[in-house]
Amino acid sequence: MNIDLLRQKLTHAARLRTEDDSVPYAFEQRIMGSVRAGNLFRSHARVEWGAGLWRAAISCAAFAAILGAFSLWFPGESAVVEDFGVALENAILPTADEALEVL
Repeated sequence: MNIDLLRQKLTHAARLRTEDDSVPYAFEQRIMGSVRAGNLFRSHARVEWGAGLWRAAISCAAFAAILGAFSLWFPGESAVVEDFGVALENAILPTADEALEVL
């Protein structure tokens, strides 16, 4: 892509466009002054983030409460909990024995 040709086309298109009077007087100076001062959207962002995080926290707490109530009302059958070491040994050793038989 030829950047100089693109720049010329964009400059030509911008010059053909007429000025729009719908923009308020000194709008650009007011916005640039706010940007230079550093207070543009700073307080609004904190409020919006805070509200969003509170909504997320409330929805997570409600979801946890619903799941807790569900687990209390429908406990299901109690499964026999096997020792983790025994379960791991039963899962790995037969596979290792099969691998040794192949060799």
